[in-house]
Formats: sequence, structure tokens, C-alpha cells
Amino acid sequence: MRFLVLLFVTGFSAALFAQAPGSTELYAYWIVFKHKDSSLHMLHEPHLFLGDRAISRRKRFGIPVDMLDLPVDRQHKKYFLERGYAIYSSSKWLNSITILSKGKTLPDNITKLSFIKEVTYLGKINEASIYRNEQDIKDLLSNLEMRTENLRKKSIDTSYYGKAFLQNEMINASPLHQLGFKGNGVHIAIIDAGFKNIPAVPFFRHILDSGLLLGSYDFVDRQYNVFDDDDHGGAVLSCMAAYKPFEYVGISPHASYWLLRSENAATEQLLEEALWAEAAEFADSAGVDVINSSLGYYAFDDKKMNHKSRQLDGKTTIISRAASIAATKGILMINSAGNEGDTKWKQIAFPADVSGVLTVGSVDRNKIHSVFSSIGPSADNRIKPDVVAMGQEAYLISSSGYIYQGNGTSYASPMIAAGAACLLQASKESSPATIISAIRLSAHQYYRPDKLVGYGIPDFFLAYRILLAQQSKVDDCVDMRWLDDKQLHLTVYATQPQKISIVFYDEVGNQIMTLTEKIKQSGISRLYVKKAQQLSKGVYEVRVNLMNGSQRMMMSKTF
Repeated sequence: MRFLVLLFVTGFSAALFAQAPGSTELYAYWIVFKHKDSSLHMLHEPHLFLGDRAISRRKRFGIPVDMLDLPVDRQHKKYFLERGYAIYSSSKWLNSITILSKGKTLPDNITKLSFIKEVTYLGKINEASIYRNEQDIKDLLSNLEMRTENLRKKSIDTSYYGKAFLQNEMINASPLHQLGFKGNGVHIAIIDAGFKNIPAVPFFRHILDSGLLLGSYDFVDRQYNVFDDDDHGGAVLSCMAAYKPFEYVGISPHASYWLLRSENAATEQLLEEALWAEAAEFADSAGVDVINSSLGYYAFDDKKMNHKSRQLDGKTTIISRAASIAATKGILMINSAGNEGDTKWKQIAFPADVSGVLTVGSVDRNKIHSVFSSIGPSADNRIKPDVVAMGQEAYLISSSGYIYQGNGTSYASPMIAAGAACLLQASKESSPATIISAIRLSAHQYYRPDKLVGYGIPDFFLAYRILLAQQSKVDDCVDMRWLDDKQLHLTVYATQPQKISIVFYDEVGNQIMTLTEKIKQSGISRLYVKKAQQLSKGVYEVRVNLMNGSQRMMMSKTF
């Protein structure tokens, strides 16, 4: 099924480039159509354009198959093919195609055609690159986020997680692993710049041997091989899938992966946003549950294409429009915030601005905001980034099979995506919106989100317990802990608004304090109990009394 889906999405493009190349440069144009007139009947036959898992996902979350799922009208494509244009890519969600022209400008009559809504110049493409074979591909320098690579093998941690221990532990992923949640059965698409040499790297051998590598496609070069280009995607994959106990273990090593290339690391063109949209649509059709995109755009080689900060509204740019639609299809969308915090731009990139996307920034090993991590908010003043993870001096796997350290929100993002995959395995019926809400609510700064780290560093075990409480629908104190603000924080599930009492006992059982708090809504709430600061250092037994039950737990105060 996966190969049939892939051929349906991409097969038409490959055939177009069978002709001999002519000019050295071609010019890419994005053509948006007004309607999908000739394919309406296909709504009743979704198996013709969606994979079984994609159809199943829609049914599970009550998402109808709609016009956005239908392929671009064949007659519209035919018009351009008959006039000698090559179709480079196609987007059903945006009802568009990308055509390649030998002329720098298109005839005026094309923009005036009744069935065309919009025409946008996307940049130049070297015609030879479309036809190049693997022998012609030179190693590309990663110009995304890799700052330095230490090719000397480092000493191995005694921890099972090896060098990945601290970054995994920061988001409290190991308790999920202990419960057996390592991403099993969850399909993840990584949209990136390339996955150089992955099959030869021992840390990834298990995903090949166990059939966890579902497939790959290069939307830039229109080929199946994604292992001969940039190595940025491999570093991203390592945070999720690498598996070599006591040396390096990623956060979702048992998940299944699609590796998709949409970014040409050698250039920065608006064309790449159209290719990203195509890759996301393929991932949807193939039935993925999660998309991790450690890519972002705002500035291009041709400065006329540069985006404006006022466009950070989640619905203006090509890539943000596509990411927004992906989120409505039941896919858990996770994207890096960007590495522009210490530049003139400073802000998040696109599509990190999308409301339905979980946007991830970076902190260092001390949980302090990385200066390079792009900041929010969005143009319409929404909290961005949503959460953060350890993207500074993160441990990664190189294309040559070594462990090294790199900086970038690109590496924080897959850590969160991998944790989300574990949550999806543990709570299969939870919607992406529910998962995102639990992740945000579990974060250490949920009570005062800001433009640097959003809601803060999530606790994935707490997010798991929040999801369980939402499913059980029973009055329950899910969690109690002191946070950095030196306040006692409770996570409570309430079947209805109510008053609760919190009773503190000393080590010999004497009741020493009773406090009351008001729960203002049904469902999950997190609140902090200010008066608990009056407690002296020590160990306490705490009883939380709710309307329909009570919980006892032990708590220590160390300050």
C-alpha cells in the first residue's frame, strides 16, 4: 500500500523529466486554481487517493474526507503540459501545482485564465540537478544548524541511554519507556534536508532490520533515495530513533518512520515551501500519526521573496497554510521554532507560527533559554514557542556513525515529537489537540508562559497521567510538586467545579495545616497553593479531598 500511495502522489512528476535537459536554468512558478471541477465524484472513493491508515485516522477522529483531500484537477494540469511546461510538484491541499518554465516570465494570458486564482514566482532551479544521478551528487555542507562536529568518539555513559540521558531525562521520557511506551505502532514522518548514509550507521540498524523504516522520498530530486544528500535529517532522526544501549538511545526507538526530503540545503528558495506542502500531503496520504519538521523559512536567496513579521499569523505563507491543514487532518504537527533569536529577525520562522502546530524552542543543560532559539509571540499574539527541550549542546549521531554535540531547535523538536509518539502509543484514541494540550499543561512554566520558552519544559510522564485522568473521568489528584517558583502545584481532575481541601500531616501523623482551593472548571486543572510556602522544611503526608474521593501522598519541602 505505501508504494501505491507514493506513486499516486509523485509518479506524474518523474515522467515529465524523462525528456533530455535543455537550458541550464528553469524558473519555478506556483499556480493556484480556483476549483477542482473534474474529481468531485472521487469523494465517495477515498481509497483512490488516501492510504488505509489515513482513512482510518479520519474515521477515528471524526474528520470527514473533503475537497482538500481530492487531487488537483487533471484538466488544469493538462493545460500546462500541452503548452510545454513541466509540472515539478503538486499540492491538493492548496489546489496548486508548481510548473517549470524556460522563460523568466510567464505570458500575461496565463495569469488572466478564468480557472487560475494566484500565480507566484518561487525561484530558479538548475535543470541539471533534476537529472543528476547518484554519482554526480556531491556532499553538501549542512548550512542549517550544525555548528561543529567532534569526530572523536566520546566516553560512554554507564546509563542505559548513554549520551542521550540528560536530554531524555529533561523531559522525563524514561518512565514511559519503563511502561513499555517507546513509540510502537506509531508512524512518524520526518520532513527534512536529507538523511545521509543512514543505512550504514549502526545506531539505526534496528529500524532497517525490524521493518521500522517504512519508506523514503526526495521531493527535491524526485527520487526514492534520501541517503545521499544533507545529514541534518539524520541528526534529527537520532534524537528519536537511534538505538544502541549504553551508548545512545533515542526517545521513540520503536516507532516507524517515513524519511522525506523537501529542503535543498544548498539554497533557500520559496520553492521549498511548495515542496514541503507536497511532502506533508504525502505523509498524510500514507497515514502518519506525527510529522516532525525541523525546518523553517523567512529569508531567501532572492530578498524580494522574504517574509514579513506581520505574516506570522499561521495562515499567510505557503508552508503555514499547508501545516495548518495538516493539523486539521488528525496529524500531530511538531515544528522547530527556528534559530534566529540572536539575529535581527529574532522571531519564530514559518510554519512555527501555525496555531495547530506544537512549536519547539531550545534550552541548555541548565534549562535556560538558548540565545539562538527564536522567540514569539505570533503576529496575532499567541504564545510561541509552545514548549522547549534541550537543543543546545544536544547529543546527536553523525552520518559517519559518531556521537557529537550540536546546537539548534532542530534537535529540540524531534525530542518532543518522539515523546508525543510515546503518548500516542499509550493513549491511542487521544486527538492531536488533546495530546498537545497535555504536553503544554505538563510543562514547568504552564502558569506563566512567555515569549522565550512558552509553557516551558514538558514532563511527559505527567502528560501521560493527565491523559489517563481525562479518560477515567474520576475526581483525582493526579500530581503534586514544588516548581521553580517555590509554590506547591497540584494537577487535579474534577468531574465538576468544586472546592477541595489539602490537609498536611507531619512525620508522626499530626495534622498541622488545612488549606482550601477552588476548582473552577470540570476536567484537568493545574493550580498552585500559595499558603503551602508557610511549611517548614521536612517530609509531609498530604491528603487531597475532592468531592468524590481523596488521595494521600508523601511530599518533601527542601527550602
